[in-house]
Amino acid sequence: MMNKFYLYALVFFFFSGCSEGDIIETEVNFEASLENCANLTDQAYVFYKIEDTGNKSLSVSFTSTTFEISPNVDDISTDESTTVTLNSTDNLLIFREYESAISGPDYFCNSVPPSGISIIDELISTEGTVNISYEALEATSNTQERYTRTVTVENATLQGDDIAIRKEYILLGSDTIEADISIDFTGDIQSCTEDPIDTFTLYKINSDLDRAITINFTNNIFDILPLADDISEDDPITISFDEADNLLTYTEFDTSFETEQTEDYFCNGSLPSSVTISKELTASSGILEISYTDLETEEDEETGETTQTSVRTYTVKDLIIEGTGTPVVIESLVLDTEQITIE
Repeated sequence: MMNKFYLYALVFFFFSGCSEGDIIETEVNFEASLENCANLTDQAYVFYKIEDTGNKSLSVSFTSTTFEISPNVDDISTDESTTVTLNSTDNLLIFREYESAISGPDYFCNSVPPSGISIIDELISTEGTVNISYEALEATSNTQERYTRTVTVENATLQGDDIAIRKEYILLGSDTIEADISIDFTGDIQSCTEDPIDTFTLYKINSDLDRAITINFTNNIFDILPLADDISEDDPITISFDEADNLLTYTEFDTSFETEQTEDYFCNGSLPSSVTISKELTASSGILEISYTDLETEEDEETGETTQTSVRTYTVKDLIIEGTGTPVVIESLVLDTEQITIE
């Protein structure tokens, strides 16, 4: 009689120990190729992988205002991972098992998934962190850099019916991406002395003094210090890039300039012996738009003299920069704005 009591007690303890919400270790990960897609309008992204049979998937979906599915070089850090905090609403890690095989692009990358897909098991994250890291690879062109992108998950809890699974680490997978060079860096537009007449050189160099944009063009309307009658808020000056007179060049250097060396190089072409050019690309098409806004006249109360000022903006549009590899296309980019005095 006593033995039966212990047997009943043991069975009761076993089933009560598996109640809803208990942490159970089980395997939800598997080896498969990492795929991705994005809804750029909603800034929503999905990384996923599907088991070879097509009946299981593991996916991470999230929204972000800073992440780029196809980044350029300036969007990437090889020192710090991009992190996404999982929750139970819009940043999710999901494991699913299906009654029949699915197609990844059709299922994950359409706003309306295909009908008739029967899910027989589903686990959804309630917490955890997604880490997206990058490792530089040897470049195969001078317009793109190559990286290995790796997506991992740490300290995730996945909840399902009567079960919760805790995973300290999941390797979702890796892919290889190409990132375009970027000409979008902080710096002020500088100008060289107009020589010969109506011939101009503008240049912008980054804060580390190892990347630069140089624009050489001829124009009989533009002036570094314009006359009031020569500018209009309604009619920007437009310069089309070609391979003859109007050129835009993007240059990277292996070593940095000294500050006092920059004008001598960009205006006189004298490259210091300590500086080496590592990459040079040119624009094959596109325009430079020079616009003027905020035209104002101020009068000095003491002297009665008037001064006119304006804000001048340099914008490149429909720009194609070429070297070896896939050309870099830039729809619109403001290079700089500056306040100028009008003569």
